[in-house]
Amino acid sequence: MLNRIKHAQKLVQQFGAGWLLKRLSYAVRAKSGFLTWQMAAYEWEDRPLVSWLKPDIPAEPDAYFAWGQANAPRFLFDSLPQLDDVPDEAVIAQADALLQGIYSYFSSETVEGTFPPDWHRNPLNGSRLPHDKHWSLIPDFGGQDIKYVWELSRFDFVPALVRAYARTHNALYAEAFWSLVLDWIERNPPQHGPNWKCGQETSIRLMMWSFGLYAFKDTAATTAERVSRLVQAVAAEAERVAQYIGFARSTRGNHSITEAVGLWTVGLLYPELAQAEHWRQIGYEVLLKESAYQLVPDGTCSMHSLNYQRMSLQAVLWALRLGEVNHNRLPQWLYGRVANAIDFISQVMVPESGMTPNHGSNDGSHILQLTACDYSDFRPLVQLGHYLCHGRRLLDAGPWDEALLWFGYHAEDVPIGLIQQNSSFNEGGYYTQHGETSWAFIHAPVYSERPQHSDQLHVDLWWRGQNIAIDAGTYRYNAPDPWNNALATTAVHNTVMVDGLEHMTRASRFTWMDWAQCEDIYREADASGQWSLWQGAHTGYHLLENAVDHQRSVLRLADNSWVIIDRMLVSAAHDYRLHWLLNDFPYAINGQQITLETVKGPYALHLGASHITELDVVRADSASVRGWQSRYYGQKTPAVSVVMTTHGATTVLWSVFTTTDTRVRQDSDVLSIEAAQGPHYRIDLSQSRPIPTIHS
Repeated sequence: MLNRIKHAQKLVQQFGAGWLLKRLSYAVRAKSGFLTWQMAAYEWEDRPLVSWLKPDIPAEPDAYFAWGQANAPRFLFDSLPQLDDVPDEAVIAQADALLQGIYSYFSSETVEGTFPPDWHRNPLNGSRLPHDKHWSLIPDFGGQDIKYVWELSRFDFVPALVRAYARTHNALYAEAFWSLVLDWIERNPPQHGPNWKCGQETSIRLMMWSFGLYAFKDTAATTAERVSRLVQAVAAEAERVAQYIGFARSTRGNHSITEAVGLWTVGLLYPELAQAEHWRQIGYEVLLKESAYQLVPDGTCSMHSLNYQRMSLQAVLWALRLGEVNHNRLPQWLYGRVANAIDFISQVMVPESGMTPNHGSNDGSHILQLTACDYSDFRPLVQLGHYLCHGRRLLDAGPWDEALLWFGYHAEDVPIGLIQQNSSFNEGGYYTQHGETSWAFIHAPVYSERPQHSDQLHVDLWWRGQNIAIDAGTYRYNAPDPWNNALATTAVHNTVMVDGLEHMTRASRFTWMDWAQCEDIYREADASGQWSLWQGAHTGYHLLENAVDHQRSVLRLADNSWVIIDRMLVSAAHDYRLHWLLNDFPYAINGQQITLETVKGPYALHLGASHITELDVVRADSASVRGWQSRYYGQKTPAVSVVMTTHGATTVLWSVFTTTDTRVRQDSDVLSIEAAQGPHYRIDLSQSRPIPTIHS
């Protein structure tokens, strides 16, 4: 009880009393059964389409269908794009597999089921969530990962059916869309079961159903009766989102943006509904209020997650374009925020692959799958976002351009060309340093919104387009120990732990308290380009009885060597654990050196410290979360976990990433890095700012 009181006090300090009272009120409403009255479950026949329409709109299916054909608002595209010269055999194979009951989960895992699927079944264990209970009576986790039940009900496979149809005009794809929609409606009556539980999931479904409706509008599969059924369900789902969007806002995350876009979509595309203007206005107001703080002015994201940021941006891009084509243009400042976000993403993306650091929560969301590009490829987002905001492409032509076509653009401009440079995104706490063939990504935030991961001063390192020092990702939010959202912890990130303690106090699965804040950010670069320095510190261990100040320096040298120096400043002795998670390349250990045999050549990590150290290297440990990474939700693959431990008071730990023809040695307080060809560097480890001296 005492711990709960302390936790509540800390939550008030960090989020405010108003936020805590809101969260408590929602919890009470859910657990008391109040929601079963406020948002009562009913059957479809209880509220037919006529009950949702404006009085002057015909409700008889044929008459309503004719009215819709004559008065339909514009969509992202006026007609299906011509894709004869944009081949994609993979999407045709995906659509064909779906017809056979084979589904993709989280853009990675293929599961064989039935067509249509069992909408309430968890494919991980075969269990089913109750379809006849009010959604508020079904626990969020309840011993299983509910995301596996929700995944197919998002309908984010609809773009695959549409893209395959645009290439083949195979009527089976249109028929499949309608079969799946109608089956879902039949088996998920309003407010019943898990698929009504989350407003964000519902909003994505609204977007995807609308995408399919407009794409297949001229096919024989699209009949008056089917359209009436779909629009009846759209109205019920929009009402559910509008009734509970306050809860999404209380989570202070991307759910609120997605739900706002869902309501904005229904309000614009279904004006015949009696509540259309009301829902559109709610969507408009919530979208602007939530975007104002979630889309940080410097281009970063308040949720400290690159995948969450992509999802939010995809939803906002959808909203912006729908507003444009329907004479409801959203405010210019929102375009500015999106433009800044696209610039940020482009600075932390590998141009050759579109990959970014696997930073923050990664739940597999990808709601605009409009190209042949992989889930990890952010180029479709960057190209589409840049064009929508500036009217010009940023990247050279490629398969990522297909997204432009689905947004109604026919871009023939000359791309501007991406220029990457050392960047500081101070509001979000992200920093990059670029070398000739390598670059570093540093996370050092001052939190104003809740952290996702406990990862202060984490460093990702890339060399020749390969992610060398990596972020582990997420794997699963709910899984048997030790995998219960375990990759959010300090221990798996590329940073230092003191006395085995997290940087912050974990209050729940998604909530951290005692936020570690970064400070003393400093940057300097040699005018001739021989080196550049980034430096920062964090407060995560200031609460210890003998407070520790962790100062990290990231030094880039001209020969693409990287020196990371961790200074642990304290008067009393502590245990220190420096961790590096390396990508899964074959490796060899020689003393304090680990050599990776990458596909683009060998690359080495050298380690040392001012005190005696122990080195431990683990790959894919079967008994713990060490030595694993997860690029796709629900899938974990091996990685190489390197841990160096030592004990002492003030301590200096150093790491050098470099090519194997570079000699690295420590003589007392001097660290020498001598390339086979090029300058030799000397770094005084006793100095608070490790500026190198250069020797020929």
